[in-house]
Amino acid sequence: MDYVIRRVRADEWRELRALRLAALADPVADVAFGETYAAAAGSPDEVWRQRALDGAESARSATFVG
Repeated sequence: MDYVIRRVRADEWRELRALRLAALADPVADVAFGETYAAAAGSPDEVWRQRALDGAESARSATFVG
């Protein structure tokens, strides 16, 4: 199986939300991610849009998907 790791695109905020919520569903994920599933799931769409935009375009940090 081939994988491609790349920087998230700003328009992929829905996919980013689904991926992060799936990761946060693990009972010990809040230790690794510094956020709980409940807190993330309650975030409005604008938070997810901004998170994807930051991950796509920020010079200080990046979000990668694959």
